[in-house]
Formats: sequence, structure tokens, C-alpha cells
Amino acid sequence: RFDAPRDRYCVVLRPEDGIMIRKDELVVRREERDRAEARHGLGGTQRTSGIVFEQRHDFSEIVLGERTFVLGQIQARVVRILHEAAMRGFPWQHGKAVLAEAGSSCTRLSDLFKTQPEWRKLIQSDRRGRYRLNIRFF
Repeated sequence: RFDAPRDRYCVVLRPEDGIMIRKDELVVRREERDRAEARHGLGGTQRTSGIVFEQRHDFSEIVLGERTFVLGQIQARVVRILHEAAMRGFPWQHGKAVLAEAGSSCTRLSDLFKTQPEWRKLIQSDRRGRYRLNIRFF
């Protein structure tokens, strides 16, 4: 059994010879995996790197590199929720939970963003119902 302080990795100090843990014995919580991915820029397909992300007017205008997205009120709330989650170290969020928190009556992000043909350049899916902004957070 391992325990580590929040936002820290667990290091086995004793025994000096180490301990053997087989892959099938290891369980990693999803939030820990997400935190490690965010911290090290890992997981899923590559996120946009070196491209500037900027939000304006309370997330109703997003600049991603040379592309500008003008968003509706609920779309802007979704992007803000994903941005805040990523800043906390948990970029992957359940789409339905994000939609509910944003006050959307849609059940899929693709329905909410149908007026934004290139929305997938801004928001990335893991194809299992979870989403994150397609940018790096350092």
C-alpha cells in the first residue's frame, strides 16, 4: 500500500533492495493518471505545443495559435470548466458532467459545438466520453 502527499509522487525508501510490484497488482486512480499526464505532457494523442492559448471576454473568444473561436455562452462555460480543470492538474473531464455544470441541455459536446466546425482543434476527446483542452499546461 502506498500513500503520497497531494501533488507528490510516492517513493519507496525501504527496503533498500526495493520491492517487486507486478503490473497486474498495480491500480492507479484515474485522477492520479490524469495528474501525471498533465505534469509530463503525456497520454492520448499529442496536444498542441508551442501554440498560444488566450481567452478574451470571459472565454467567449478563444485564440489558439492563429485561429480564433467566437463562442456562445454555454460553449464558453464548457471551455472555462475544461481550462480550470486543467489548471488544477486534472485536464480530462467527463463530457456529460461538463455539459451539466455548464447548464447545457445537450448530452454530447459535438451537439453543443456543431456551430464550430473546427472545435476538435480546441477540445480533444479520449473517445471514451472524456475531454480536455488541446493545449499544454505547465
